[in-house]
Amino acid sequence: MIAVQQAQDLTPESAAFLAQALPYDTGGPSASLDDMVRGCKLFELRDGARLVGAFAARASFYSDGPQLCVTAAGGLPGYDLTDAMHAWAIDQAAQHGFISLTCTTVRAGLVRKLRRAGYQVAGYVMRKDL
Repeated sequence: MIAVQQAQDLTPESAAFLAQALPYDTGGPSASLDDMVRGCKLFELRDGARLVGAFAARASFYSDGPQLCVTAAGGLPGYDLTDAMHAWAIDQAAQHGFISLTCTTVRAGLVRKLRRAGYQVAGYVMRKDL
């Protein structure tokens, strides 16, 4: 079973996992890892003592309640980290009163997987590079 634990610092190993998300960030080619994790808490995904992935998440506050957003994630192949992160997020929502869970992605496979878990497309990110 994959366990989620909050990280105290961004280690080189966790940074390497999070950097896997850079090609899929909607911020474009100028986006950096610092941009993706700014304002976030960092979390590690572990299979026993082995670090198998990492993600960054933050709360956003709206008039109808707080929303939990995963801004970057990555890990080793062969592990279903999406399911582990989703279970963790559902638990956090129950504990802290989050009204919704979000992420931004350009990965069609992740969109399909999250739709099966009850997520829906809430909009599109439109961007024009200048």
